[in-house]
Amino acid sequence: PFYLLHKAKQLGLDPQVIAAGRRVNDYIPHFIAKRLVQALLESGKNPSKCKVLVKGVTFKENVSDIRNSKVVNLVRELMDYSINVHTIDPHASPNELAHEYGISLIDKPVGVYDAVIIAVGHNEFLSKDVDYYKSLMSGKPIIFDLKGVYKLTESAKKELIYWKL
Repeated sequence: PFYLLHKAKQLGLDPQVIAAGRRVNDYIPHFIAKRLVQALLESGKNPSKCKVLVKGVTFKENVSDIRNSKVVNLVRELMDYSINVHTIDPHASPNELAHEYGISLIDKPVGVYDAVIIAVGHNEFLSKDVDYYKSLMSGKPIIFDLKGVYKLTESAKKELIYWKL
């Protein structure tokens, strides 16, 4: 889409549909962060005292490419709410992520979290069930499944706050 927009403008065209799609995609990290803050507040938590685990920062599943990753924008949005954010990605280079975006990676979950965001569908993450993610949290678990990888029953959804795109 970026290249198409660029070429269209060079040719004097105004690709409004492509531009609108780009604006929607660019807004999604803000939308998700705002929705997570609402979920934290609904569970009686102060977002500025919360710790959130973000699973995956690469552009897509099972690759190491971090270029154009919207997860980076999501992490920054969460930090703007003063949320303590931990990021894990077995495919991303910690040095490259720190150099390009100033974001650190951890090797494994540390301590107890208030919410978990499954942002990229790496095989390593999908091999874990929802109970694993629930075990990482205190209080009523909050799981944001941005890839919609889990199909929960209605009774399972009652035990936690589960949101997916």
